[in-house]
Amino acid sequence: MFPVAVMAGAGWLFLFVVLLIVPPSPGPHEGGGQGEGRTARGGRARTPEPGDVPPAVVSLLARRLDRSGFGATLVDLAARGWFEVRAPAGAAGSARPEGPALCVVPAETPGGPLTPFERRVVAHVALRAGARGEVPAPALSDGFGGGETGFMSAFREEVDAEARRLGLTRSRLSGRRIGLLLLLLFVPAGALIPVAAHGRGLAYAGGLYFAGLWVAVGVGVSRRRSASGKAVLDHWRSAVAGPPGTAGPAASGGGGGRVVAYAAALGAAPAALAVFAQGSTNVAWSSYRGSWQLLEIETNTWSWPWGCAVSVAIALGPVLYFAAAIWLGTHGMVLLAEEMTGLVVAAGLAGGLAVLARRAAFPRVAEFDGQVIRQWMVSGDSDSEDEYHVAIDDGTRDKAWACPSAPNGTGACRRARSCTSG
Repeated sequence: MFPVAVMAGAGWLFLFVVLLIVPPSPGPHEGGGQGEGRTARGGRARTPEPGDVPPAVVSLLARRLDRSGFGATLVDLAARGWFEVRAPAGAAGSARPEGPALCVVPAETPGGPLTPFERRVVAHVALRAGARGEVPAPALSDGFGGGETGFMSAFREEVDAEARRLGLTRSRLSGRRIGLLLLLLFVPAGALIPVAAHGRGLAYAGGLYFAGLWVAVGVGVSRRRSASGKAVLDHWRSAVAGPPGTAGPAASGGGGGRVVAYAAALGAAPAALAVFAQGSTNVAWSSYRGSWQLLEIETNTWSWPWGCAVSVAIALGPVLYFAAAIWLGTHGMVLLAEEMTGLVVAAGLAGGLAVLARRAAFPRVAEFDGQVIRQWMVSGDSDSEDEYHVAIDDGTRDKAWACPSAPNGTGACRRARSCTSG
């Protein structure tokens, strides 16, 4: 029976690969869920016009959503008039521009339909611009309500949902094909039952079936470009690249408007995305002092060389110190060894008194008015929970406080632990 099990397993794998390669029938279907490119009886899935597909969806089709989807959406919204990007003004007597570009929200919105993820980005722009209606372009890549992790996660989900709605992506395997594979998987799994000795055949068969189920379902429900999605992606790739032997409008600097947004989505217009680039992860923009300022976020961490040196010193220092004291005591220098031991006791008492004095002089919790200019989360491992942090501009210091926060965004700055006065 073992050869039968091997042949059945090989046949199942061959069928699995064939079903992944062969596209589903293009004929009309009903049901199947939103975004499968299916229409009612008697109809066919209609390929949307390339201009009706948002640039972020094009970046998803090109597998560049994480790198350029959000930036391409900003470029597209600016081209459609939801805000204006003004070049930085130069200093008096200088022709060279200084500072970042400025995004200005118009008094009247241009109107027109927006997808859910575009409404999310428009709301983010309005939040950052505030009552003044203007914000530095790099500040739009920061200061997300609820934190960058939650914002970008929701943004990616909404872009994926829009691609499904337009029929530009499909499941790698349909529900019927997954069901067929799971049904046929009983053949190789059942052939293993009489092979193994000591009653282990059922366990082996169950393990094989579970592994096959995990592969079939895990791969089957993942998304890939549909025929419509491939057509849209090919259109914009050729439009960005231009005719054979020539550069496209985005690459040559012309053809503004939404074409640049599609080029940015495909990675062909890095200059358009650079306008909104933050530049450094340890700085954040704040408008709390009446005008936009770029502040450094205070940290109490060392660089990795200093961190390694301190760790080695903490681990080996006491061992070497007491080893030296023991060596001195065993080589006729007992008084010197006793003095070294006494120094340790005195240093411990002095350190304890210094900690008590610092706690009495400086409260553990500092309360002040300020503006939260960044929220982020540090994912924990199996032994620790996720840590939420906020950066706060108090309006007086040249650096922003970096403080722990509760999941709802509230918290306190602890001087002795996370926030220091610099």
